[in-house]
Amino acid sequence: PSFSSPDHDADPDGTAAAAARMALDDVAPVPGTDRYFVPLRLACESKLPRIMEVSLHCIQKIIAYGYVRGKAAGEKPFVDVVMETICSCKDEEDKEVQLQIVQAVNTAVTSAVTAVHDTTLLLAVKTCFYIYLVSKNGTIQKTANATLTQMLDVVFARLESPGASSMAQKDAFLVFRSLCKLSMKPLPEPLPADDSIELRSKLLSLQLLYSIIASSGERFRGGEKFVWAIRQYLCLSLLKNGVSPIPAILQLSLDIFVTLIKYFKAHLKSEIGVFFSNILLRILESSNSSGPQKRLTIQALRVLVAEPQLMVDLFLNYDCDLEGKGIFTSMCDGLSRLTLTLQALSETTEQDAQLKQLALETLVAIADSMVAWERDVKAEGAGAAVTPVGQRPPSIADSSSVSMVGPE
Repeated sequence: PSFSSPDHDADPDGTAAAAARMALDDVAPVPGTDRYFVPLRLACESKLPRIMEVSLHCIQKIIAYGYVRGKAAGEKPFVDVVMETICSCKDEEDKEVQLQIVQAVNTAVTSAVTAVHDTTLLLAVKTCFYIYLVSKNGTIQKTANATLTQMLDVVFARLESPGASSMAQKDAFLVFRSLCKLSMKPLPEPLPADDSIELRSKLLSLQLLYSIIASSGERFRGGEKFVWAIRQYLCLSLLKNGVSPIPAILQLSLDIFVTLIKYFKAHLKSEIGVFFSNILLRILESSNSSGPQKRLTIQALRVLVAEPQLMVDLFLNYDCDLEGKGIFTSMCDGLSRLTLTLQALSETTEQDAQLKQLALETLVAIADSMVAWERDVKAEGAGAAVTPVGQRPPSIADSSSVSMVGPE
């Protein structure tokens, strides 16, 4: 569903919209506008679903038509008061009320007129997140998920826009950090069911983080504050979730890691080394890791080894470093052992054969990448763009030829 600001002429609820406009057209848009909001706030506090639904619908219209501006009583931004009223209804289980909350929050956050920032923005994101988790209705869950994605797209698009304000940077940072922290929450023991709130919360936060990283722009990829947040929060989340026995969590963690290498390898030398050693190689080599864990790990490696420059960077920055961990050599050894082992790796012989074939294909892809790298170097008639350990990397804008050495 589309949640863009409504067109006055195509309003599906003309009566409510017309009533709202008639009541507000003669009112100065900034001073004292909150007086006309009081009945709607009281209606939301009634805890009567039908009254709450109508009130939230009216609030959404008022936001869409640009009347939520200025200060409320007590010099608090009017939009903050309105958002607190909307979000205070989140515990209502009625599906129509939940839908109206999601629509009103989305209208406020994505509006070009209404300024939802800082803690109020976090409140909006957390409210949609909460409704996604607690709602029993599949349509509401899908709508809340889509709304979260749409709101985050707007927040990070503002970050990348020309002349982005410091507030836009702060908003993006706060949302990113909040999602990282949500993704790190431990799951209860024994492991919860697939439809549990704890598991769905972790999966949704990882999905949103992947979306942010995969669609990030230059300001996010090059901003010191965001690189710091990735090191401080996201990498820690990946280390925690990268050992999960739950395939969906491991898959998302690996997807994020692969995307981080694509866009942030110039800043994450030590973090990449730790993830390879503690997650990828450990899963490959451990007899305690399951067949699905090994399969997902090899699939991630299969994507990584298709990049010739990355293979050279791994070897030069880790294996050739006297204090390095020999990541390239260990990866090749681990894959070779899997192809030759006589031990059972999966539940069936057929799955074992598929796993060994995937490992062998990955080894072949490594060899192909090395040949391709050499061919490219000869064709260019110059040395490969690899930064020696200890020197600053080139600009990360040229991601195809950047070494994984981070800034000093």
